[in-house]
Amino acid sequence: MKFTLTITGMGNAAFVEGEQGGPEWEVARILRVVADRIESGPLGAGTLRDINGNTVGKYRTTEDDDQ
Repeated sequence: MKFTLTITGMGNAAFVEGEQGGPEWEVARILRVVADRIESGPLGAGTLRDINGNTVGKYRTTEDDDQ
């Protein structure tokens, strides 16, 4: 089984230094959201959104390492 998470949309306002804390803060926030989803199950797949609601990535689980 393989779990893949990709964040590709880091060029928008949610990842800029400011009140929220910048790119580190936003990546950490997204990872917490994903962790909560995974903990609630099932592992599956999903879309990642930044604090402003923009799609910035995805995660998914596949059965073997070749997918």
